[in-house]
Amino acid sequence: MFQGRPLASTGALSDHDRPPIDHARPVPEDNLTRFLHHLEALPAGFTRGTYKGAMYGVSIDKSMAGLTKLFARELGGADIVSFNLYSTPSRRLHLRPCEMSSATVMDFVEGFRPSAPGGCQSTEESERGRA
Repeated sequence: MFQGRPLASTGALSDHDRPPIDHARPVPEDNLTRFLHHLEALPAGFTRGTYKGAMYGVSIDKSMAGLTKLFARELGGADIVSFNLYSTPSRRLHLRPCEMSSATVMDFVEGFRPSAPGGCQSTEESERGRA
């Protein structure tokens, strides 16, 4: 389905320290397919969940134009994960991580587990938890 579509990325280094990026180098198909499968399964909007045992708040914006934005913050911690994923008119996918590697955002998306639909307990569940 996504075969032959390169995925460009930036690393966690500053532009001065970063080696040139090979935008034509495709990500191995299995990694890209797995990442896209997990990303597609995440609901748009805000949700809470866990990643490597820590709680995160995750906001995902999926546009009809093919742009997906994700921003995640560790709740009670300092970790942040953020990226944009978009498709060009020539149907090439581009992953643009913000201040981190592509591997970091791919690992996060694959490992993140939403706690409940919408990331919130219902009022009834909250009341039972207090009893």
